[in-house]
Amino acid sequence: MEKDIVVYTGAEWNEKTNRRIDYRNGYRYRDLLTIYGNIERLKVPRLRKQRFRRKVFKNYRRKMEAVDRA
Repeated sequence: MEKDIVVYTGAEWNEKTNRRIDYRNGYRYRDLLTIYGNIERLKVPRLRKQRFRRKVFKNYRRKMEAVDRA
């Protein structure tokens, strides 16, 4: 997720550049149930102005889609 947010914002953390489209706003913590078990307090990056769509799991999901199919 860290690399995804760098690509999405156009800059590394605290990097000064004209390519930047948004700034980081810390993290929020989420529990995520996978087929291998529960991941507690997963750090999910936040942005100030825009919503970041993660590739790993969808917004507001607590379970991976593979868990629903199993």
